[in-house]
Amino acid sequence: LSQLERAIALFREAVDVRAELSGPEHERTISLRVRLADTLVRANQKSEAEQILRAAIDTAERTLGADHPVAFYAINSYAVLLMNSERFAEAAPGLR
Repeated sequence: LSQLERAIALFREAVDVRAELSGPEHERTISLRVRLADTLVRANQKSEAEQILRAAIDTAERTLGADHPVAFYAINSYAVLLMNSERFAEAAPGLR
């Protein structure tokens, strides 16, 4: 396995363990999901990363509030993904 593949596997495991310990809507679980998505972007697995980030944003805003740092982190990561995909108009609102 490459280092990125190993990192992705470890993040997936960390997300599963954190979700089991603290729940899927806990801020640490959401944060780990965003870190997994960031790693997926680096591995050029943008489609899966986008799905994870959209879900993380929804969960963070619903459970923690739109102004929570974890929500901002998820939105920023999503904006970076969109920028890397040259979807600049969609990315602009997340770059606040």
